[in-house]
Amino acid sequence: MLVLAGLILLTFYFVSSIVSFVLAIIFCFFLFLLRDPQRTIPSLPLAILSPVEGRIILIDEVDDPWLNQQGINRQAKRIRIKMSSLNVYSLRSPVEGKVMEQWSEKCKEENGQRKFAFWIRTDEGDDIVTVFRLSPCAAACFRIYIQSGERLGQGQRCGYLYFGGTVDIYIPENSKLEAEPGQTITSGEDVLAYLVHGSSVSMINDKNPHGKNAVAGDAA
Repeated sequence: MLVLAGLILLTFYFVSSIVSFVLAIIFCFFLFLLRDPQRTIPSLPLAILSPVEGRIILIDEVDDPWLNQQGINRQAKRIRIKMSSLNVYSLRSPVEGKVMEQWSEKCKEENGQRKFAFWIRTDEGDDIVTVFRLSPCAAACFRIYIQSGERLGQGQRCGYLYFGGTVDIYIPENSKLEAEPGQTITSGEDVLAYLVHGSSVSMINDKNPHGKNAVAGDAA
């Protein structure tokens, strides 16, 4: 950005004002594309926030393929969000919790796209998996700011998906939905669903629905 601004100033003094004007327009357009505005994170501990800005195109119930490969068989609600190239590219954590695992794999059926996923477990033992699919170009330059074992806050910035993509969020089957297909949502502010607990649970007591040792090496 600084280089482009410098070129604008140089052309303003040494070239025509028309070229300077065109460069200024390009500069403003890139500023718009790469914007990352502050968000007002709602104080709702059981809420699942949208990790990205975009439009919901699908809500269904499926077997969770990511946790199944970890030996945790579960049915999950899947919320699919389509980002456009003009949406804010910032990726945010949908819940507060610990990053249990991250994955990356090539989509076999989708023209060389890649899938990237990360799994967060809340302090109450709820598992949320966020998956994003990117084109080969976008996959080469996206950014993820998290590490397995790290704790994330609700709505915390955790990545940057240049030029957008498609995002799937796998949430517990009994979650109470607050969103619907066709809805436009804002990252870090809009609520997709609420986690539902029949009784108070905690990862530090015997009532954890997944069991204390649900994931090998979690205590490390």
